[in-house]
Amino acid sequence: IVSSGDVGLRKPHPEAFHAVLSRLSSSPEEALMVGDDPEADVGGAKSIGMRAVWVVRPGVTPPEDADGVVRDLRDLLKVVRDMGWLT
Repeated sequence: IVSSGDVGLRKPHPEAFHAVLSRLSSSPEEALMVGDDPEADVGGAKSIGMRAVWVVRPGVTPPEDADGVVRDLRDLLKVVRDMGWLT
């Protein structure tokens, strides 16, 4: 778990995402952001080349650039499979 307090920057700042990727020894292309904030989570991840899945929040317009949308985290595995990451 990495919080914005650990990094000193809040999403959607690119360095907030890069700090997590660095700790995971991962690249943006290998990672997936799952979040419920269209700008901070989806927009921030997409801005550095990550894929992003948006978790539906009532009354919030879905981001157009999300790679997937789930209403419940139990649906995430299906979305990841549909993205071609799992077989």
